[in-house]
Amino acid sequence: MTNLRVRAVLSCLLLGGCTLSPVPSPTQPSGVTQQLLIRSLERALAGLDVEKLKSQSVAVEVFLQAGPEAFVREFIVTWLRAHGVRTASESPELKIKAFASVFGTDSDQILIGIPAFQAPLMSIPVPEIAIFKWQKSRGQAELRLYEFDGKTDVITRAPPPSTGRAKLDARATSKRAWKSWCRSKELHGLTLSSDHIRRIIGALGGDELCNSHELPRMMLRLLGGETSDE
Repeated sequence: MTNLRVRAVLSCLLLGGCTLSPVPSPTQPSGVTQQLLIRSLERALAGLDVEKLKSQSVAVEVFLQAGPEAFVREFIVTWLRAHGVRTASESPELKIKAFASVFGTDSDQILIGIPAFQAPLMSIPVPEIAIFKWQKSRGQAELRLYEFDGKTDVITRAPPPSTGRAKLDARATSKRAWKSWCRSKELHGLTLSSDHIRRIIGALGGDELCNSHELPRMMLRLLGGETSDE
């Protein structure tokens, strides 16, 4: 009885081993989300026409609908400076209000297979089994600049918005993993008829008159790939 209990406990530990191993928590937002956001913001900025802003001193205000406001504000102001725009906090010739009306990510996935789930009786996590999986992540940023006279606050120009997009697709298939395993083991797929197998058996010195259902087993025995009748 004791041995049975020990075996049962060991089996549970082996099956649920993945839950016992500490896994570090991912950052929030994730690295992929951060990358998509910053790439889309850079592309939205690249679509802005800032040539007319370079001849005047400019005060910049940034308004963000969602996301890290302080970081986005500093990034936009630094980007404008890096592209030749002179910023000034006091007595500017021009005031700019930059609206980030869109700044976020979306994701979607297509899964053909069995999703991960929790076994109901033993509470053991069952991993996802994907025949085909396509995970799509998208980042999008939309910026619009409004220009005002530095003294009168009268709007002088409102160019169209600029949109930047970034994407990251991750695909996974068990077929790809199977092919990689076959290549590593130097395995090859062949389709042989009974006549072909009889010729191979005859060339190996075996009895080629055996039942057709026994031909594959006989060939494997002669090739050394199977030695038992079980």
